[in-house]
Amino acid sequence: LIMAGGVVVVALLGFMIARVGMKPINSMSKQAHKLAPGVSGQRLDSAALPDELQKLAESFNGVLERQEVAWRQLESFNADVAHELRTPLTTVGTHLEAMMEGIWEPTEDRLASCHEEIIRITSLVKDLESLAKVEGDNLNLKLVPLDLMDIVQTIRTNFDTEIYLKNLTLTVEGTATKVLADRDRMSQVVLNLLSNAVKYTQEY
Repeated sequence: LIMAGGVVVVALLGFMIARVGMKPINSMSKQAHKLAPGVSGQRLDSAALPDELQKLAESFNGVLERQEVAWRQLESFNADVAHELRTPLTTVGTHLEAMMEGIWEPTEDRLASCHEEIIRITSLVKDLESLAKVEGDNLNLKLVPLDLMDIVQTIRTNFDTEIYLKNLTLTVEGTATKVLADRDRMSQVVLNLLSNAVKYTQEY
């Protein structure tokens, strides 16, 4: 009877100790279950935990923080991609629509401009397919001698509609005819600069 009683007492004490010992872990588990996906700034309350679990909670909070940084970078990347694709698609669509409706003549320059934008869109899609190389700074640049003024003049025609609607004047001046650069990347840079200039210049 004494042995049986001792076993019961030990079992009860073990159960109580286990419950008391597991209480902080259960509390941390409940906090983790309350974390909603996509909500920034969520962290575990490590101050209410014992010293043994505070480091674990801090490590978990570190994972959450790094995840938020990665999510913000992904959102920024998506916005950049949308911006990069929106401008050439809008340009090609506007040019083709104007030529189909007879507003503009299908001149060689305008057709070449549309072709240039389609090539640039294709290049952007290829860049997305090789995203790992871009993030690892391993993107191969094809450096060739370029006539920068020719590139700027060609891209400048893409904004004829926006310039006309906002009653703006855009002139191209300079002597940069020989530069060593990647044609697609240089065209992308010039397009972004002109796009932002036209977009954020007030209408006259």
